[in-house]
Amino acid sequence: GWVEKYSEQQEKRLKIGEIKLGTLRQKKGPLKTFVSLYGIKPLTDVTTRDVVHLLNLYLEKEQYRMAQIVRKVLIDVFKEAQHSGEVPPGFNPALATRNPKAKITRQRLSLDEWKLIYDAAAKSQPYLQRSMLLALTTGQRLGDISNMKFTDIWDSYLHVQQSKTGAKIALPLSLKCDAIGLTLEEIVSLCRDKILSPYLLHHHHAIASAKRGGQVLGSTITTLFSKV
Repeated sequence: GWVEKYSEQQEKRLKIGEIKLGTLRQKKGPLKTFVSLYGIKPLTDVTTRDVVHLLNLYLEKEQYRMAQIVRKVLIDVFKEAQHSGEVPPGFNPALATRNPKAKITRQRLSLDEWKLIYDAAAKSQPYLQRSMLLALTTGQRLGDISNMKFTDIWDSYLHVQQSKTGAKIALPLSLKCDAIGLTLEEIVSLCRDKILSPYLLHHHHAIASAKRGGQVLGSTITTLFSKV
């Protein structure tokens, strides 16, 4: 019952801009698992051992980052329960658990490795090479690259409002990445093609739920990049 109230609180926080949609979505999985395991227990009967058991379900699958997220969400669940008087002050069994250490599974690409992937991407969707060029030149997060529109360009700058931080930045179109010998303006020109779309990165063909000219999501780019 408290998890339902907590979820409603988070929806309200989203509406007033206290949290992002991605944060809300991130909480849903851990909450669902928590309820499936201990939903019939009174909140005050949940122990640190219970939380450890839940975290181990993820650690055994080597989902270290997910285990960290679950712990963080449950700490917040009990913190808000304290504020609402659902549990005694200081009662937070999730906080007593050890924070799982995430094993690093990714490594930085060398320029030579990047070029190999870029060349191989020529046989893939046009947006993949363009996303790689934009990433290398602008240094922006994948989600922000996915959101870039042609209308974001004025006064010789590409304007970006970062989705994670809310920060607003302006990148000059003259910005050049010497490693690939291209300016941001030249890369934007590559994104202008025969497909009518507001987005720099767009679909060329209708596929499943994706429309021709529609936005290419960051998750789609990640999947295709990994495959290539």
